[in-house]
Amino acid sequence: MKYFFAYFLFIALTKDMVGQTWSNVGSGLGNYCLNLHKHQSNLYAARGGDIYIWNNTSWTLMPPQPVSVNTNYFIEDYNDTIYSAGKNGVSSSVPVFKFNGSAWVTTGGVNGLHQGANPVIYALTKYGNKLVSAGRFSTINGNTINNIAILDGIKWDSLGNGLIIGSTSDAIRNLCVHNNTLFASGDFTKSGSDASLKYVAQWNGTTWKSVSPSYIFKTPGAKPMTSFSNSLVIGNIWDTISSVPMKGITVWNGTSFSSMGNSL
Repeated sequence: MKYFFAYFLFIALTKDMVGQTWSNVGSGLGNYCLNLHKHQSNLYAARGGDIYIWNNTSWTLMPPQPVSVNTNYFIEDYNDTIYSAGKNGVSSSVPVFKFNGSAWVTTGGVNGLHQGANPVIYALTKYGNKLVSAGRFSTINGNTINNIAILDGIKWDSLGNGLIIGSTSDAIRNLCVHNNTLFASGDFTKSGSDASLKYVAQWNGTTWKSVSPSYIFKTPGAKPMTSFSNSLVIGNIWDTISSVPMKGITVWNGTSFSSMGNSL
């Protein structure tokens, strides 16, 4: 009996350890992966200038995008359709693509390009019944748009005065929707003439404003964000706020900031 118990314990422990072990997903992608997105029963992965689909058995390369893409930074689904964006081989423009079931097409009409000096799109997110793109670009369809734009399914438009960056290496890096409010983070230092917001801002439906009216972030750099446990969690925050040092991850509960755990 004791041998049976020992054998049973060995099997149970082995299964438990296997459940906690990393394993390859198929044959892998063979290069760096910058974004993953789950839509319906498939997993989508951005690898360099390509998009792959994982069907729980193998990876399948999707058709090439119509404009040479060096890097796909983001994948999102909107209106039950997959969208992708990043940086292409043409330095003066970069589109957001959608997959129509057989091919990638440009959004926002034939001129739906994000243009400017060294344009790039780092983030896509659904906001209400629209799609928001953000990064580094200055015009769409000939209209001035400062680094963040919204698609109503047909055309791109600006979000207020947008968010102003300082150089052609700066950009809006992240987007997040928390409590039905859109948040953006990145290298921007103002919106229009309003310099009271820096690096993290929220859209109130009409204009951009700071997260807290009593605090302006001081540390630049990319700041990932997520909605978690009824709060907005912001990464890469090392400021001291209300005499409390933030330790890499900050929690905004709608009223005040607090540090999450030990320093990273």
